[in-house]
Amino acid sequence: MKPVVFELDDLCDNRDPWMYLTDLKDQIPDLRVTLFAIPGRCSRELLDKYIAEDWIELAVHGFYHSTYECFDWSPEEAESKILEALDWFRTTPEKSGFKAPGWIANGPTYQALQKLGMWVADHSEHDKMWEGFPISRRYLYNRTGDVNSVHGHTWNTCGNGPDWFVDELLDKHKDSEFITISEFFEAGFGKILPQSMLWKWWEEDGIKPDDLVIDVGAYKGEEAQACEALGFRCISFEPYPRFANLIKERFVDSKLVTVVQAAAWTKDGETMLYDQKTNWLDEGRSIIKGRMGSSGKGTMVKTVDLGAYIEENAPVKLLKLDTEGAEWEILEDLLDRDLLQHVEHIRIEDHADRIKKTKWVLQRDRAIEKLNDAGVIVKEWD
Repeated sequence: MKPVVFELDDLCDNRDPWMYLTDLKDQIPDLRVTLFAIPGRCSRELLDKYIAEDWIELAVHGFYHSTYECFDWSPEEAESKILEALDWFRTTPEKSGFKAPGWIANGPTYQALQKLGMWVADHSEHDKMWEGFPISRRYLYNRTGDVNSVHGHTWNTCGNGPDWFVDELLDKHKDSEFITISEFFEAGFGKILPQSMLWKWWEEDGIKPDDLVIDVGAYKGEEAQACEALGFRCISFEPYPRFANLIKERFVDSKLVTVVQAAAWTKDGETMLYDQKTNWLDEGRSIIKGRMGSSGKGTMVKTVDLGAYIEENAPVKLLKLDTEGAEWEILEDLLDRDLLQHVEHIRIEDHADRIKKTKWVLQRDRAIEKLNDAGVIVKEWD
């Protein structure tokens, strides 16, 4: 049974869940909880009450909990505010963590947190996440992998306040082992990189150290990082220059990860990588012009023949395809060239809900029919 990380946001004087938590502790003796407290809104009396309990961990939740406060801090201001909060909590950086209000923080805030040696709680879709912060020190509540996450609030908001979490814990986790977020890292769970989707599939697909994973659509290198942590060889394809440069730098000395700055395709050449009209997550670029939301503008990028890489490096344990709409044409090409015989598992993110062009839909349907007729199993990635 996976351990449970139970964590709540917004502890402060007027949002005190003491009654609910102590009642739960009576019914679940092994209960442990991480509370994200708002330093500028917590009295000494409130904090001392919680500090006295060894089953409760306090972590920093901004300073006054204004939405963009951590987005405006300079490096010096961020470090000063965080240290002031830790002093108020009677703890030290290495024993605590941080969550920005709304998960919105700037680079200087993450730089200060890294300098102080703190862990950070985040969301996997956090658009402002500073890319230089160590992946292995991020706790992503919605992709925890090795543990069950129960995320809520100290008050009844967002549908996960006391009215929800009391029943949730009693109904589903009364006999579970509980750990705090600090204990999550101490136990080494962060090494398997919860933001990678690979944690969902590597055991099911029987991937073992030194097996080859081909990661098409590498984004910021989450799957490559997971492969390295688990001892898998990985060839990552990423055409977007900013992300490609980021992951090339990250794995420059890696003996397991090879980064190819190009769009994996059916042939070598060049093509347009189309931008999205609205792209606050800086993602979703595609070589398919008809993808929903495409701006019609973009960047010329190199393409490489994926089949040649598969043939040269066979056997391939897992082929992961997330190309924002090019997946089915790639798979049809590999099938026609009899190259899927070298691939044991195929997982894709299908984008049928985002591309409605008739030509694309017909091509997808044809590819699926041919793959089914050939007995090729294509499984979901996300």
